[in-house]
Amino acid sequence: MGKITFQVRTFLIILFLLGSSLTFLTATTKQLSEISISESVTNVSCHGKNDGAINTTITGGTGNYSISWNTGQTTKDISGLIATSYIITVTDENGTKTKTINVSQPDALSMATSTFQNVSCNGLSDGSITVGTVTGGTSPYQYKLDNGTLGSSDTFQNLSAGTYSITARDANGCEIQKSVTVSQPDALSMATSTFQNVS
Repeated sequence: MGKITFQVRTFLIILFLLGSSLTFLTATTKQLSEISISESVTNVSCHGKNDGAINTTITGGTGNYSISWNTGQTTKDISGLIATSYIITVTDENGTKTKTINVSQPDALSMATSTFQNVSCNGLSDGSITVGTVTGGTSPYQYKLDNGTLGSSDTFQNLSAGTYSITARDANGCEIQKSVTVSQPDALSMATSTFQNVS
C-alpha cells in the first residue's frame, strides 16, 4: 500500500512539473510571437503639402495577418500624406496590435517687409533691396530677384527704378514671393531762360 501511494505521489509531481514546463513554454512562445511594428517616416516637405509617407516593417505574429489604417488603406506602406497622426492596426490569429505614427511638417514660410534704397537720380541704376527676414520652412534659404539665379545673398544692388519680385526658397524647394518697388526722382528740367539783349 505504501509503495502504491509513493508511486501515485511521484506521478502527480511529474504531472505538476510537466504542466509548469508547458505553461512556461507556452508563455515564451506567445511572447516570441507578439506582433512588432517599426516605421520609417517621410515628413511633409512644405507646409500644407501632401507628400508625406510611412513605410512599416511588421515582424512576429502568428499565421497570416491583415493591416488597416485609420485612413481606410490596407497596405503596410502609405504615401501622399498630410501632416497628422495615423493609426495602423495589425491583426493576426492571436489578436491585434495598434500603433500611432505622426507625420509632421515645417512651419509656413514667412518673409518680413524688405528694405530698399531708391534710385538717387532719374535714370540711374544705384537702387538696392535687402530681403526681409525669412522664417519657417527648412533652412538654409536662397534668394533671387525676378527670373535671376538663386543665391545665398539677400541683398540686390545696382537696380534701376521698377517693381521687383523677390523669391525666397528653402532647402526643400518651398518658396515665398513678395514684390518691392524701387522708385526714382523726377528728371531734372529747366524752363527756357529769359534774357535781355545789350542795347
